[in-house]
Amino acid sequence: MRRLLIPLLIWIVFATDARADDRNGLVGITGKDDRQSMELTDYPWRAIGRVNRRVDAGHCTGTLIGPRHVLTAAHCLWYNRTQKFLPATALHFVAGYKRAEYVAESKVAAVRFGSAFDARREKELSNVTHDWAVLTLADPIGEQTGVIPVATDTNQILMGMKIVQAGYSQDRKHILTVVDGCTAKGRSEEIAGVTLLFHDCDATHGDSGSPILTFRDGLPELLAVHSATLHLDNGGEIGVALPVPFIPLTTNDMK
Repeated sequence: MRRLLIPLLIWIVFATDARADDRNGLVGITGKDDRQSMELTDYPWRAIGRVNRRVDAGHCTGTLIGPRHVLTAAHCLWYNRTQKFLPATALHFVAGYKRAEYVAESKVAAVRFGSAFDARREKELSNVTHDWAVLTLADPIGEQTGVIPVATDTNQILMGMKIVQAGYSQDRKHILTVVDGCTAKGRSEEIAGVTLLFHDCDATHGDSGSPILTFRDGLPELLAVHSATLHLDNGGEIGVALPVPFIPLTTNDMK
């Protein structure tokens, strides 16, 4: 496995759309904007949805990995006003959402996330290694939408491979956008047994928790969860995602 080392990182910007009035600009969109609006709600796109925050109208993106389990980013659950993580009752998942219509929806009954994740340490790359959350839905809506199987081996993620990212960006929050044909740029050095994936997909605020996918014989596989944008010392940007094989999922999460 070849790895891309990113020295001299300036800062990390998590890609959550925590507030509807975010004025920070579209970090993560570099060069030509390659996002395409997904008008279809066929599988697998209907298995991707919005993780809505009831407290502030903010949102992230999540993926159904089981009939009632959604994989997203831990920092999507952080509420700056209280400096605490949101409870399940403050979250709502809408699958296949498109302009006020959707394929299925459910309240969130429980949340589990990386216990070592600290939203106040956003400048530390090591924090991204814990940036995952599993939402347990009150209803098994994955039976209606289908679920996206997860990768089990990091060797499936190769430098230079073509990947797909799909999410609900802050400037297009009412429709799924897809970046088809972006690239896995490499892996970080090992951090506490975890290596992170760097990519050049156009992902911005609202795309936190969005899936990084590959397609094998036309079937999707979830490789990683998008977490943040890294600002580099040369003025450039690169996306960073947590590969799913490093997330401590259980067999229950997939059923």
